[in-house]
Amino acid sequence: MRYRLIAIDLDGTLLCPEGEVSGENRAALHAAHEAGALILPCTGRGWRESRRPIASVPDSAVGVFNTGAMVCALGDGATRDRAAFEPGTARQIIDRLTDTGEPIDDLPGGARLKRGAIARRAVAERADHCAGVEHADSAVGH
Repeated sequence: MRYRLIAIDLDGTLLCPEGEVSGENRAALHAAHEAGALILPCTGRGWRESRRPIASVPDSAVGVFNTGAMVCALGDGATRDRAAFEPGTARQIIDRLTDTGEPIDDLPGGARLKRGAIARRAVAERADHCAGVEHADSAVGH
């Protein structure tokens, strides 16, 4: 059977424990590519933190990042497609998470959050920003 597409996870699949693509895996990727298969890296990671390991992926134009929420160009990270939360949904999720007392560190777009009320405000502002509403005294770090 000839495969036309190989969608492969990075962590625990393509990458060895040191975070590198092994020689054996690199050779297998190149052999599959030479046989006509499209290699599609898929990961829960963002594009930036995936750049080094995906450099070994032959001639793929795009990859799937952020646990499936983003399809980005491998070369420059340009967004080709994304699945975004509606602003109200994002607020509800953050409200529930901050009520648990668990830390929340990152949001799509590089926003960094603090805990509690500041986190809720920052998320609300990020959601508004995505909807085109700006705040002069933003708590969202970029």
